[in-house]
Amino acid sequence: MKIIIAGINGFIGRSVAKYCAEKGVEIVGIDLQDSVAPCLKPFPNIEYHILPKQGYSSLEKEIPISSIFCFINFAWIGVSQNNRDKLHTQIGNLNSYLDSYELANKLCIPRYLCPGSVTELELLKNVYLNESNLKYNNVAYSISKVLSRCVMQELSLSNFTKVVWAVLPNVYGPTDMSNRFLTFSLRQMLMGKDLELTKCEQLVDFVNISDVANAFYLLATRDLHYNNYFVGSGKPLVLKQALLTISNLINYKGSLKFATVPFEGVSLNPECFSIERIKQDIGYIPAISFEKGVQELIGYLINEKTS
Repeated sequence: MKIIIAGINGFIGRSVAKYCAEKGVEIVGIDLQDSVAPCLKPFPNIEYHILPKQGYSSLEKEIPISSIFCFINFAWIGVSQNNRDKLHTQIGNLNSYLDSYELANKLCIPRYLCPGSVTELELLKNVYLNESNLKYNNVAYSISKVLSRCVMQELSLSNFTKVVWAVLPNVYGPTDMSNRFLTFSLRQMLMGKDLELTKCEQLVDFVNISDVANAFYLLATRDLHYNNYFVGSGKPLVLKQALLTISNLINYKGSLKFATVPFEGVSLNPECFSIERIKQDIGYIPAISFEKGVQELIGYLINEKTS
């Protein structure tokens, strides 16, 4: 089987690509960099293409059209926290999605798989709460994700290529160079720095990158009966509990200053984190517990610091 992975050099993209390549899947990788990520270079079944300035449409003649089953698009500009409120940057991702979807449709690829975000659910709940004093820090990012999902799935109703949307919660694991909450907080805690926090009473889900890689492999290669899924750990937990678990694992010397910062986000219900659909449909079973995944991340960050 052959698949396309756009954004192959990113944290999630390269992890999914490596997992799929190890399973024998042929991969056509696309990204902006001059070469594929170092961890992917040993795989002869990964063919790399640089995304031209003209966009995905200009790759039509370069990519072999035979037997490509799925186009996975991890390419999204402005994922880091300090870029999530840049509206023009975020909305621009929709144009990129449309361009790549058009390529997939021209190449007669049956499936177009996109990673969604749990912030979509938070945004929609925020809108329906309709509280004028409620602030939300990821509005531009979340609106762009929701808009992209609606437009792409509407397009797929009248085209050959069908869109599948897989919502992700907080993804973590080694080699993540971003400022995602868990990795950033753990780095600060390893340095013994105090953390100023909200009450941290909201329910969250942290899913390990290894489980995400397995889920996207299954979503890209198995028969599906739905066009949307939630890819989680199956065991959401209260944020305060997660931070206290990390504190115990590293013998944290600093202070977790709960309730020193106002909570301006949105709390989700346990049902939002259910993985029953993806479990029953394609047999996805998360293998990495929060404690095990955090211990692995701690080891990586300590080695990163000393090397």
